[in-house]
This record gives sequence, structure tokens and C-alpha cells, in this order.
Amino acid sequence: MSLLPSPPPIGERMTPRARVYMAICAARHGLLGLACLVRPQDFTSGSFSGVRNFLHWAIPGDPMLRIWGVAFGVVAALAVAAVLTGRPEVARNGLLGSVIVSFCWVGGFIASIWTGQSAGWSGVIVWAAITLKDLTMLQDPLRNPFEPLIRKEERSGSTRG
Repeated sequence: MSLLPSPPPIGERMTPRARVYMAICAARHGLLGLACLVRPQDFTSGSFSGVRNFLHWAIPGDPMLRIWGVAFGVVAALAVAAVLTGRPEVARNGLLGSVIVSFCWVGGFIASIWTGQSAGWSGVIVWAAITLKDLTMLQDPLRNPFEPLIRKEERSGSTRG
């Protein structure tokens, strides 16, 4: 009996591209989480008022950026684990965490707009796009959704011009 699980068979491992995707996800969540934990005073724009006040009714005071930092850190750790293990179920957990945390982050930006404290829609647009992209990859983080098309082209003998 081994303490470490054996690696998955070749066909069940994440592609190098999927690992890069997860590494980018880990970097995004890790850096933002670190900023929330180490430099919460830098989140001064009105756009972050909804993020700072998210669940304010349930948690008195202003601990929200630290809570966001921990949440982003957990997602970053899951994404790093996916990169290191190459296991699809770990990647799915990381992407699910990314979707949940990012969706809530978008909600904070929308709340800022609703209350008239936001500088604009760019935060909502960018974070919603990132969230939807992760949601798309959540179905099958093993492969790029365009890989079947690429393989079909390679089998047909097409060359790139």
C-alpha cells in the first residue's frame, strides 16, 4: 500500500495545455488572494464597495477582504494541486471553486453599480467573462474544447498556410 496515489493512466491525465490553464487560474486566484490578505487597504475604488460589503449583514466589521483572500487562496491551492497531479477530478474541484468565488466577486461589483458607488462596468464584464470561461472548462478540463477539430484537421492531411 502506497501513501501516494498512483498516477492516472495516460488517457486520463490532463494535457499540457490544460495544466497551463490551471496554472493561470492558480496565479490569478493566488495573486488576488495575496493582495486581499496583505494589502486590503489598496482596494479603495468605489467599485470594490460591493465586494467589501458582501455578506456585511452576516459578518460585522470589515473582515471581508481577508475572507476573500482566504477564498481565493483555497481556489489557488486546488488549481496548483491539479497542475501537480494532472488529475481531472482535482481540476474540476479547482474550476468549481473558481466559478463560485469569481461569481460572488462579480456579484460584489454588481452591488457596487446598483448602489451607485462603482466607476463602471469593466469589473463586471471582465470577471463575468473569466467566470464563464472557467464554467465552460469545468465540463472537461482534460482537453481544449477545440482539440477534436484540430485532430480532425491533422488526420485529413491539411497543412497550415
